[in-house]
Amino acid sequence: MSAVLRFLHLFSLGRKKLVICLVLQFILSWASLINAEVMRTGTLAIENRKTELLWTTGFWIAVAVLVNIVFAYFAKLLRRRATLQYEQEIQSKMVDQLMRMKKTEFSQYKTGEITTAVINNAVDAVDDCINCIYGVFSGGTVILACICYMALIDWRIMLAIAAAQALIRACLKLFEKKVRAVSEEKIRAEKAGNSLLFEMLRGMLTIRTGSYEFFFNRELQQREEAALHAKLCRHLWSNGQFEFIWVSSKVVEYLVLYGFGGLLVCLGNAEFSTVFSFVFVLECMVNGLNTLGSGLNGKSMAAASIASVEKLLVPQQTEDEPQKKIGEELFSIRAEDVSFSFGDRKILEHVSFTVKPGEKIMITGPNGGGKSTLLALLAGLYRPDSGSIFYGSEDIRCVNLDSIAACYRRISQQSELLDGTVCENIALSREYDEECCAQVLQGVNLESCRGTAPASLSQGEKQRVNIGRALYRADSAQLLLGDEIFSNIDRANAEHIAKELTDRYAGKTILMVCHEEMNLSFDRVFRVENGHVTAIEGGTAE
Repeated sequence: MSAVLRFLHLFSLGRKKLVICLVLQFILSWASLINAEVMRTGTLAIENRKTELLWTTGFWIAVAVLVNIVFAYFAKLLRRRATLQYEQEIQSKMVDQLMRMKKTEFSQYKTGEITTAVINNAVDAVDDCINCIYGVFSGGTVILACICYMALIDWRIMLAIAAAQALIRACLKLFEKKVRAVSEEKIRAEKAGNSLLFEMLRGMLTIRTGSYEFFFNRELQQREEAALHAKLCRHLWSNGQFEFIWVSSKVVEYLVLYGFGGLLVCLGNAEFSTVFSFVFVLECMVNGLNTLGSGLNGKSMAAASIASVEKLLVPQQTEDEPQKKIGEELFSIRAEDVSFSFGDRKILEHVSFTVKPGEKIMITGPNGGGKSTLLALLAGLYRPDSGSIFYGSEDIRCVNLDSIAACYRRISQQSELLDGTVCENIALSREYDEECCAQVLQGVNLESCRGTAPASLSQGEKQRVNIGRALYRADSAQLLLGDEIFSNIDRANAEHIAKELTDRYAGKTILMVCHEEMNLSFDRVFRVENGHVTAIEGGTAE
């Protein structure tokens, strides 16, 4: 239970509504005993032929109905709104944490695992946690109210019922353990199915051209069947608990109320109206036990769901955001004794160099030599294992990442286009400067594709949209970083775009990973090979 409370305490949007919902439920729990008291006083009124008492009973029936309708409606409404707000906040926080997660840690997760955690497991965690809080509080309050009422009316029957219910509660522990186990299995099965589905979508063309559809369809079907089986098991064990409570409570009703209670009435030690009212109290207690059982089921399910999102919600390695910022003036870039590795594989060792403000640098070297890694380090996307990278006099580890990113425009090899028009993708906004966008489209030779859906563009056209983003924001940047930006573009278009980049970034610093100069004129060449960076003054690519 403490884990559930700690988890919900991380979020605040729906907290107030949940508290109000629980207060209303507390009132409803005690109000539920009005039925039992009405039956008791009504029976006494009939036995003793008291008309006035009968009218009083009718009044309390009307009060009970009104309280249940009004309070139950608002309790359900507040509970639902609290759930939605908690879900919204947890998903936003998970996405924020994923954005701040180090790339080395992020790469350990499959796309399907992350999607399952953010979409499915986060919602399940909130639903299960709120079900747990609501169920335990509501069920516990009802049971407490029933025990207090029975103790005031007849403590002997109350003790007999309480002892029987305690035995039932002990048996429910077995159900809780099984529900936890099948909930964990359900989460594993969902992640496995979603991961395979994303891999299939990513490699759809390869699968079709390689005639692997049958194999992957069969594999996906098997994983979906496993997920369905896990969900069915969870449903059966969860509902089996409620059926067990109902059957065992009926046994208690017949043995304790009609057996022991009836014996007390026959011996003259109890009134018939008391035993009759206890039938309704026991029904309330059974509902309370069912609600409590649902809450405890929620605890078992929540424990599995929380465990599945905890790593992504609170990553082990995140980028702490310093407060320092980079100024707007042009700056030098300096690497001092920088080393970096992926696991045991060393990429760069004791690299040092300085790039002057406004200098144009071409980065070359063999495939896998570390060119892209060096560019990512200079962009602040990776942190060196040792050594430092400076923008001017500021170590970028001590500078806010947003401030670093605002200094440069980075063009990668991957053309990640988003939903929207070509212009919206270039501007990365629904609102954009029409005139500036038109100039950019002309600069990358995409005027004819302005109304084309981004998904239908060729790889070369998508890459030109990617380059267009850097042209659109060239005025506010001091630095351009490019990584094999012409790899999918024909030479004629590449030379035209290179000229556009040269014009728009004139007087600004450029570091470009490429194998040939195109129309870009470089001051120096950095060759990255065998973990070292060699600067060639006024050199050209080999």
